[in-house]
Formats: sequence, C-alpha cells, structure tokens
Amino acid sequence: MPARSLLLLLALLGWGGCAGVAGEAVRLDEKTTELSLTPYVSFFRDPSGRMTWEEVRRQWAQGQFALGADPRPSLGFTADAIWIRFRIAHHGPATAVWIVELETPRLDSVDGFLLRSAGQPRHFVAGNLRVPSPELMESVRPALPISLQPGEEVEFLLRVQSETALLLPLSIRSPSRYAAAQADLADTAAGYFGYLKALIVLSLIFGVITRERNMVTYALAMAGGTTFYLLMSGHWTWSFWPAREFFLKQGMMLAGSTGILLMIVFMRGLVDLRRNLPRVDWWTVRLIWINAAFALVLLFLPYRVGYQLFLTHALVMGLGLMLCTLLAWHRGVRAARFYALAWVGFWVSYGLSAVPFLFVRPLAAPVWEYSLRGVVVSGTLFLIAIADRVRELRRAARIAQDELLASERRNGDQLRLQLRQKQSLIRDLHDGIGGLTANLAILAELGRRHALGDRDREQFSRLSDLASDGGMEVRSLMRSLEAGEMSWEDLIDEIRRHGGTALQPHGIEFSLTVKGEADESGPGVYAGLSLLRLLKEAFSNAVKHAACSRVAVEAEFTPDRLLLTVRDNGRGLPPQRPATGRGLRNMAARIEEIGGAISHRSADGLELVFTLPLPIRFADPSAGSAPAAVPGPPPGTPELSVPEPAPRPKLFTRIRRALFK
Repeated sequence: MPARSLLLLLALLGWGGCAGVAGEAVRLDEKTTELSLTPYVSFFRDPSGRMTWEEVRRQWAQGQFALGADPRPSLGFTADAIWIRFRIAHHGPATAVWIVELETPRLDSVDGFLLRSAGQPRHFVAGNLRVPSPELMESVRPALPISLQPGEEVEFLLRVQSETALLLPLSIRSPSRYAAAQADLADTAAGYFGYLKALIVLSLIFGVITRERNMVTYALAMAGGTTFYLLMSGHWTWSFWPAREFFLKQGMMLAGSTGILLMIVFMRGLVDLRRNLPRVDWWTVRLIWINAAFALVLLFLPYRVGYQLFLTHALVMGLGLMLCTLLAWHRGVRAARFYALAWVGFWVSYGLSAVPFLFVRPLAAPVWEYSLRGVVVSGTLFLIAIADRVRELRRAARIAQDELLASERRNGDQLRLQLRQKQSLIRDLHDGIGGLTANLAILAELGRRHALGDRDREQFSRLSDLASDGGMEVRSLMRSLEAGEMSWEDLIDEIRRHGGTALQPHGIEFSLTVKGEADESGPGVYAGLSLLRLLKEAFSNAVKHAACSRVAVEAEFTPDRLLLTVRDNGRGLPPQRPATGRGLRNMAARIEEIGGAISHRSADGLELVFTLPLPIRFADPSAGSAPAAVPGPPPGTPELSVPEPAPRPKLFTRIRRALFK
C-alpha cells in the first residue's frame, strides 16, 4: 500500500487528529509520574515482517510513518508487522528511572529497540509466544525499565506481530506509580478470577455431593470460560511450553466454545426443556452437536479466521439462548428469568469487548476486563438461577409431600375402616352363620338319636355332616380373614387339611403332591379362597358322584403359572352328556375371575386341571370377556363347555368388598 494511502487510512481510523504532537519527544521531569505515550507515537506497517530497524528508520526519515492520536489505538485483525516509534526526553535535574509499558497482553511477538545517541541499540523481546528478555519487568504486560540522564533523549522502535487484533496503548510511569498500577491490576485480576474460581470449586463440590448434574455442568462451563479469559488476558502465557501457540490460540477458542456448549446443556436442564418446551428441546439437542462440531472445526482454521468466527458465534449463541430462556419464562419457568438476565449481561459486555476487533474503535478500559465483567455478572446470575430453580423444585417437592401425606391419611382412614368392616364381618360370621351351623349340627345329632327308622337316622346323619362342613367353611374363612394375607404354603396346608376331612370319612384315599417352587408373593386372600373353594367343590363332587376310592391332587409351580390337577379313579362323566352341571359352571366362573382357566378329561376317572398364570391377574369385569387363554393340559384334552357364570353368593360378595374396596 502506498505511504499516502496508508496515512489517509490511519487518519480515517482516528490516528491523525493530533499531528502537531505525534512524532515529537515526550518531555519528562521530576514532577512526572505517569504519562500516556500514545499521542506521541507514529506507526508504520511492514507487510513482509522482515524489515530491520535500520530500514524502518530510513522509512521514518522519508516520512512514511503515520501519526497516532487515539488513547487506545486498534489496528484490527492483521498479519502485518506494525512498527511503533516514539522519543523520550528527560529534563529533570538528576538521573531518573522510568518504566515504559505496552498495556496489552494479547501480542504474539514484540521486538523492542532502544536507541541512544551513540552505540548500538538495546534489543529486547517479549510476547506470549516468546521467552521474554531478562531486563523486562515480571508482569502480564511487557514493561521495560530505562535510566535517563539529565537532558538525555532516547528513541524507541517497537515491532509488534500478532495474529489477533492489535490494541496498542503505551504509557510511561515512575517506579512508584508503576508499582501502584501493578498492584491495582493484580487486585482487579485476583478479584475477578478468584471469584470465578470460587464459583467453580463450590459449584463442583456441591454438584458432586448432591449428584446434581446441572451444578456440575455449570461448574465445567464456568471453568471453560475462565480458562478462555486467563489465556486472553495474558495471565497464562506458557512461553516455555511445547506447542504453546496451539494452547494460546486454538486452545483458547476451544475453551470458549466448550464453555458455550456446556451453557447450552446447562440451560436445557435448568428450564427442563424436554417437559416445558419439547419442540425447542428437539432443536437444542441438535444445536449441542452442531456446537461440538464447530469447536472441532475451529482447531483446524487459521487463527485470525477462526477467532472472528468464534466472536460471532459467541454473540449469536448468547442471543439465541437469551431468547430461548425468555420463551421458557413466558411459559412459567421462573428460573429462566435469571438465566435470561445473565445472558443479557454477558452479551452486552462481550459485545463491547468485540467493538475494537470488529469495528476498529477504542475502549476506555482493557478489552479483557470488559468481557470478564460480563462473565462475572452472568456467572453470578447463572448461580442465582440454579438457586431459584432449586427453590422452585423444593416448593414443588413440598407440595407433593403434602399431597402424599394427605393421600396417606386418606388411605389410612380407609384402611382402618376396612379393618373395622373386616372385624365386623368376622364377628357376623362367628355369631351368625357359625352359630347357625353349630345349632344345626346339634339339632341334627339329637334328631339322629331319636329317629325311629334307619332312613330318618341316615338323613339326620347327612344333615349333621353338612352342618359340620358348614362350620368348617366358616372357621376356615375366619382364619383367612384374620391372617390378612395368604401364602402358597397356607393354601397347600388348607387343601391338605380339608381333603383329609372331606374324603377320608367316606373311605376315599387322599394324597397331595407339590412340584416346583412357589413364588414368595402368594395368592392373596381373595385368590386363595377362590382356589380353596374350587378344591372343596371338586372334593364334594367326588364324594357325591364319582364313586371313587382315591383322589389325588397335584400342584405344579412353574415360573409363569400354576397347574392344579385333581384326579379320581371313579366313573367319570357320562360320555353322551355335556358338562352343564351347576357345580362345574361355578368352578369355571370362579377360576376365570382370578385370570385362570379350567379343562377336564374323563378317562379312567375324572381329571380336572385348573391353570392359573403367575403372578395372578384378576379379570377386568368391564372388558366383557374372559382373560386370554392360558396354556392348559396336553393337546387332545376336551375343554369344559360353560354356558354362563352363576351369580356369586351374597356372603362371598360381602367378603370381597370388605377386603378389596
């Protein structure tokens, strides 16, 4: 670019407004403590980056330097080497030490040349990617102490090369003022970064202890953002590390992109997008993957291109997340309001920090401090959003707990009512039906003793047996009700006891075999009583109609069903008569109520097979049909034809309602 065009461009950027001062020597005396050098500097752009200081001095002599005026000049993104020239003259009465400071940390390479009136120039180097010269001050920003004699004038030439945007504020300070400025800078950085580190550590500890993933995500996101600013502000330089250029450039963008990605994940969990905004959640999941891919792409792009994309990406993501949380707030998610305010603070602060890079305009404070302020404010509001979300969840949990306690009270009241009803039913059985059967048995026995004929004695004896059976039924039912629950062992014991009582007095041999292992849940009272009644009905039929000498019961347990088989060696069913008796119809209806099925085979006696799926599933009365068929006996076994179930006895209905209301 020709010199006149460069001078015109720099003047348009605001560096030509003080031509009467720029280029002149800075006058220092014993009263000077701090002075900005920027109005006194002039600039020269070296596209090749290979010019020596002698060649650059000749360019100055030919008037090729542009004059500067802005207090914080910005050169935007450039790959050129920028030469800065200024002069310092000491007019004090005694020798004095001054410190020249370049007030920016984000420079890759700085070469300084201090030219005195005689001799070779003093050369020093600085920058994030170079090992600084030993004569430089230990500071985040390059600073060189110089000693000036009374009346001495020196010339400085600085060559700055950096892939990032160049901000070139210069100052000169007395040692005491420099120490105070460094203390202020250290306090500011310690306050910002210390606060962020405390947020990260405490949030991480809290998230790990409570297993709250949102807190862990928040801590990791803040760690990514803090790493980004530690690199950008120059507090981490890694000048001696291998691959330091990657850590300082691509590593910085990767840390920032990871922080943004984790903030998206944090927002998704904070406002519960999956439940509150499912359509937005669908897009958010895909946005997370896009951000992950974008972070990887940044690793392979040239830094000047990638960093501008990263700045734009950060602003767009901040705006998008802010709008998303505003929508969630509109939908009633209270915690979203703090998240939205956090992104407003971040977006405004980060937008201000991007002004010098994107629009080549100066700011009143260092760039990293603007953006770091936004991170501190937004990080605090993010934490407040978590606290508000926790408060909201605790409130919802408290309401749910109150509702649960109220429901438990209602259930307890209902249970106590059922217990009272059950005790009342047991008393009714004992005092009512139990008393009637006992009186009936006594009267039948008296009638048998005083009967005149054998036929009458036989009838009274039969009546006495029926009364005894009724009493046994009542006592068995009362024991089941008092137990409150029935296991398979209880059911097997009841079957064994009743089989011996019902069959052996009639000369019928009884046996019970159990195969397999029953589950621990048991049939329950209702299903257990139903099965027990089925067996009692089968025993009664064997006594009345089978003319048999042996009845065998086999209970076979498998993991998914129970096969209960009753066999006798009697005459079986007549081959030409369908099984339409009321007893068989009642058995079919009862087994279907508890989700089972019945089948029979009449060969060498009668064999009844009750198939019951495990665990027991009760049939739905509103379905209008029986449960699905359950695997039964071997193929070829005829199924029992059941026209329609008989009505349930009133007593049994009362028992079921009392137990399963």
